[in-house]
Amino acid sequence: MALFGHKRQAPRLAPGLDDVALGRVLRGIAAARGPGPGPGPGPQDLAISRAERLLREPGDDWDRRCHRAGVLAQTAPALARSWRARRPQDPDALALAVWSELATDPQGALALCRVAADARPADPTPWVGAMAALRLLGRPSSELSPVWQEIRGRHPWHREAHLQILGYLSPEEQVSQAALRDFLDDAIAVRWG
Repeated sequence: MALFGHKRQAPRLAPGLDDVALGRVLRGIAAARGPGPGPGPGPQDLAISRAERLLREPGDDWDRRCHRAGVLAQTAPALARSWRARRPQDPDALALAVWSELATDPQGALALCRVAADARPADPTPWVGAMAALRLLGRPSSELSPVWQEIRGRHPWHREAHLQILGYLSPEEQVSQAALRDFLDDAIAVRWG
């Protein structure tokens, strides 16, 4: 029996979390899925423009940029494909494409990572996408280690990268509890040592 006779629903997290700009763009993308307004830029053009501003706005706040790319890719994979088709060398379009390919073609996402990383070398976002792809593909740690080093060289404390590596090292996926503890001990030693 529910407390006070009301059914309790599980809390829902908005995909944008506390990112107001991301939430606004997601609502705009949802609204643009309807029929176009007529003359002028079409809904897809407006969505690409908004997504472009959204991914460029954080500058080198790589955690926010990666979160935005991941949420956009999940919410609007067609947007990622359209943007990349229109501007195949755009670093933001490429980073978003890496994340959008994860659900359907992790091997393709892995190959695209190098192109996206070359387009904006300081950005760890494509490399974090590569780590996610390696995880999905169940690849050995020998392939994961160089990707982890690329990320650490760009942003040593990248949140999503740490979540990906912890998932990869979990006993459910690849490795033992001992390997996970070793990784955590190393991370603590680097941070506080």
